[in-house]
Formats: sequence, C-alpha cells, structure tokens
Amino acid sequence: MRFGDGRRLIIVGHRGAAARAPENTAASLRAGLEGGADAIEIDVGLAADGRIVLLHDTTLDRTTDGRGPLGRLSWRDLETLDAGSWFSERYRGEGLLDLDGALALVRGRVPLIVEIKAGARSGRLSRADRLLLEAVLAALERTGGIEEGVQVSSAHWRLLEEARALAPSLSLAVTAGLSRRGDPVDHAVRIGAAAIHPHRLLAGRSLVARAHEAGLEVIPYTVNRARELFGLVEAGADGAFTDDPAAIRRLLSRRYGEPAPALPLVLGVDQGSGGTRAVLASAEGAVIASREVPVTSRRRAGCELVQDAEEIAGAVARAAAPLLEEA
Repeated sequence: MRFGDGRRLIIVGHRGAAARAPENTAASLRAGLEGGADAIEIDVGLAADGRIVLLHDTTLDRTTDGRGPLGRLSWRDLETLDAGSWFSERYRGEGLLDLDGALALVRGRVPLIVEIKAGARSGRLSRADRLLLEAVLAALERTGGIEEGVQVSSAHWRLLEEARALAPSLSLAVTAGLSRRGDPVDHAVRIGAAAIHPHRLLAGRSLVARAHEAGLEVIPYTVNRARELFGLVEAGADGAFTDDPAAIRRLLSRRYGEPAPALPLVLGVDQGSGGTRAVLASAEGAVIASREVPVTSRRRAGCELVQDAEEIAGAVARAAAPLLEEA
C-alpha cells in the first residue's frame, strides 16, 4: 500500500496469520501469504535433538496437546503433536513445523523474519541460546544463504550482537518491548541492524524520526485495530506486524483508496440443519463470509423432499456479490 508521499507500508504476518489459523503452523503461514503479507514472521526454539521448531512459548502447553518444555522432546516426538485443535476443530491434526519447512513455504515468495526466543531477555548469552542461534544460521545457510529473503530479530540484544559477529552480512532487527531498558535505535546502529521492531505503544513520531535519521526501518507490533494502524501511519512507521494481513489490507484500501490484492477464495454451499448457505472460504478452508440462500423444496411421491440443483446454483451465484463485499 502506497500513500500520497510515496511511502509503502510493509505488512508483516505475525506468526503467519495468527487470527486466521493456529500460529506458527504451515496453515498459518499459508494464510498470511494468501492475505497479502509482504513478509512473514515466525518464532523459533530448539528441540532436544537440535531441530529448530516454530513455537512462540518455551513450553508446549498453550498451542499443542503436549506438555512441558520444548527442549525436552526430540522432533520425532514433537511431529506427532496436534498444534491446531486448540485454535479450532477445523485444524485438528495440524502439526508443528520446523524452520526448514517454513523456509520452503515462505522464502521463495516473501521475506521471512525469524524471531529467536532466547531463554533470557538480557545479560549474558546462555549456552542454549547460543546453540539455537548457531542452528538458525546453519539452517539459513543450507537453504539458500543468509543474504537474501531472511532477517533475524530478537528481544535479546546480546544475542543479536553474537549474530552479527557470526554472520556479518545477515539482516538483523532489534525487538523492543514495553519493559525493555535501553535505546533500540542506538543498539540497532551499534550492531548494524536494518530495522527496529518496537511495541506499537513505543512507536511515536520521535522514535520513528530518530530511527529514520539513522537509516532504520520501523515496523511496530502487533497491530490489529484501525485506530492503532492509522496512528502508526501518521507517525511515519514503515510497516506493521499483524495477526490478520488480509484485514489490515482492507482497512488500508478503504482509507487510502488503493485496491486490496485479490485473494484466492472458494465459493461453496453449506446445507446443514440450519438451511442452505452460500459460503466464501479461503484456500485453507477457513470461512470468511456466508449468507443464507432461500431455496424452495418440493415433495416427490413417497414424501421425499427434493431441491432443484439449478435453482440452488442460481441462488448461490446471486449471493456471491454481497459476500465478496463482506470479505
């Protein structure tokens, strides 16, 4: 989306599209891509056998049917877990994803931002954090290199310093939360980072202006409401992390007039106990909009109720236009 001053807002799919599908799964990454994200952000941790796994938390409890720390299980055990049904029954059986899988899905289409969730947010770098960083760099190298289509970010600034020492050409971003002490702009300049990712409440005009003077992009997190989005646009932010890239695209389109990108949609019919409905769904099967379709039935001999297929098709087609407006 470009504005009158020529700026283009970068829409980053937060954990894929965490409002549309279970976060940090293949389904969520695909939903983010379908929603028109300019980049996809993921979180990673390290399994017991050294496999890099997409997971925001240090434990499995919130987003899988597993229990305990991620680092206690090998990938063989982790890949059997259900990482989808906590979000919706539609995603029951959706598995965890490793970094190689995420790179294969995303990297050829849009940049991938790899957020490294270190065990500690400040101070010395632990052995586990160092192993995770080294494993991430190794994965990037073997799947296309570290110079194209990837960026590493972290709220552990010491980890970013180590990343710069190990990979001088790697694109880095400094994550800054509300409780973080220190100046993200100064630190980003010191380690040669390309961007800062501040909490949206920190991204006022002053911080954005200082970052721009230093040649840094400012992409705040996490932005899901219109007032948050437009406030950041006015402050001059370069982009926004969002759980729903498609919804943010629509908000920008309505405010600034540029058409939102066409999304792959499927028009279908749902005939349940509540009647017949026309349904618009994403390619992943997530229902985006639906509308009741009036269809008359007639009774055949033998008391069998039947509906005319052509009538149903025509009614669904007539319902498609307002559904597309809702979507």
